[in-house]
Formats: sequence, C-alpha cells, structure tokens
Amino acid sequence: MRLIAGFKKGEEARYLSHLDFQRALQRLLRRAGLPLLYSSGFNPHPLISYASALPVGATGALEVVELQTEDISEAEAFALLSAKETPGLSCVRVRAVDKDFPSLTPLTQAAAWDISLVLEAAGEIKGHGRTQFAPTVKRIREMLSKPIIVQKKGKAGVKPLDVTPLIYEYAVAENDAGALVSLVGAHTPTGSLPVALLAKALLEGLDTDGYHLIHRKGLLTRPGNGGGWVNIMEY
Repeated sequence: MRLIAGFKKGEEARYLSHLDFQRALQRLLRRAGLPLLYSSGFNPHPLISYASALPVGATGALEVVELQTEDISEAEAFALLSAKETPGLSCVRVRAVDKDFPSLTPLTQAAAWDISLVLEAAGEIKGHGRTQFAPTVKRIREMLSKPIIVQKKGKAGVKPLDVTPLIYEYAVAENDAGALVSLVGAHTPTGSLPVALLAKALLEGLDTDGYHLIHRKGLLTRPGNGGGWVNIMEY
C-alpha cells in the first residue's frame, strides 16, 4: 500500500544535507519497524520517494515522503513512527492513498516559505520592540516590488536570474529580531524559486549586518477545480 508521511525537520537537523536527511529518515523507519516494501535485485532498498529536497540550513514543518508498505492502518503507522522520533526529525502525519494518487514531485507546484531576517538595529529608528524595524520592512517591500536579480548556478554555469516572477504572493512583517518575509513561490521540476539566493539578496539590499533563517511551511498544489493553494498532504 501507499502511505504519504509528513516529517518535521527541526533545528537539530537544520544543517543536514538532503542525502543525510534521507539516511536519518531510513534509520528512523528501520527502528520504528514499519513494514516497508523493498525493491528486487542484488541490492534491495526500501521503496521511498521524496517530494522535494530542502536547502541546507533550512528547517521544514512538513517534509513529505511516500512509503510503500505492507498493509497497515494510518493510525498504526503513525504510532510506530512517533515512538521512534529522533532529535530534529519527527513524524507529523501519515495518510494512506490509493493507486491513483499522483506522484509527489509532479503534484507539487509551489512551496510556502518563511524567511527570517535577523538584523542589527544600527541605522534603524530606535524604539521599543518591533517599531525599530519599520523602515526595514518598508525597504523589503520596495525590493520585492521590483526585479531581484540573483546569480544562479546551473549545468551551463552561473547565470543571472530574476526571481520576482517566481514569487506568487508575499507578506512582510516586523518581529523583535528584524523582519519576517512569508511567501509562496514556484516549486516545480522545471523552475523553482531559489529561496536561499533570494534571502541573501534581500540582506545585501538592506546593507546592514545580519543573517537569515529559512523555514519551509509546506509544499503546495492547486486542485483541478481552480481553487487556492492546498498542502499536498491535503490534496
């Protein structure tokens, strides 16, 4: 049977590469005793497929994988996985799907992100709490309303890319450390928003000391009826 499982990638796993994340997840699955199905051949491996890789340094609220298993209920699978959580990696939800459910990669059309810009207050209006970063928020909104050119590395080398058309919607708000940019961006096999490059460009445009933190809230798709974005776990 096919199970779609969502895992939280927390702070402890922030700097795991996608390959390291895969290894950690497979160890969790083995310890949990989930009745996985395996490929045939000389070197059988568990039948697992991943919706999307996270950038190194990013956390994720709901990283989605497909697991092919022997017959087991959603509740039983979730109980097994929840009992063997590891620091930075925990199961959030398990859902059984039928054979007609689409594969995760072509199903995914967008991703929801939070970019936290942690800034030094120097040069800002002094105040209490969030008021000191009001000019920063205004500047970020100005930058996002215009082309933002980043240097993206690909098979043909490094090329300039305007990321603005890949941002479908966004909101900017102050917080105690600086600013929070929440956005929905393109996320398909043929073109995805390079969120880490965008975060870097925003910091450079602010011309102040600081760093960024990236958190993926979910992978999204649009239902066939033309409705709004929905998490692929809810499709």
